[in-house]
Amino acid sequence: MIFYDTLPELCEQNEIKFRKAIRAGENFVWNVRLVQGQSDLISKLRQDALDYIKSAKEAGQATGILVNADKPRASPVVNDPDTMHNMLSQNL
Repeated sequence: MIFYDTLPELCEQNEIKFRKAIRAGENFVWNVRLVQGQSDLISKLRQDALDYIKSAKEAGQATGILVNADKPRASPVVNDPDTMHNMLSQNL
């Protein structure tokens, strides 16, 4: 908090009165806390998103529907409902 340490000198140089200087310091500290809270929230949301992506990949691998660009499609594309029903009943 480099700026917080130099805040009294900055207030003196700009002829800001004591009460305004105190209020400016409090506002600065509040803003820093607010930014830190938002940063923590974004970090948590990022980790949650990575967990969801990992879960989706694992579910795709487990069910055999994961599509990789390097490999051919793991599940065929079936347009006929009867063929799809037969394929699903065989897997059960």
